[in-house]
Amino acid sequence: MEGHHALSMKYQDRFSRSLDVYANIICLCPVCHRLLHYGIPSEKEKVVEKIYYDRSERLAISGIRLSKSEFESLTL
Repeated sequence: MEGHHALSMKYQDRFSRSLDVYANIICLCPVCHRLLHYGIPSEKEKVVEKIYYDRSERLAISGIRLSKSEFESLTL
């Protein structure tokens, strides 16, 4: 298993709260991790959607509030 920031740290300047929080770190198998880093957007859509629905509430509690479309624009 490998740790992955759901919202990449390269977007930190867009947020007033730190992205380096527990709610933004997910555990992935190596195959899914590579898919998110190197896959084409159409292959990543379902995984990104699941991550959003699994983590959006926890991210909001941490002060990181995004709509599904905003999340997808940063992760696809």
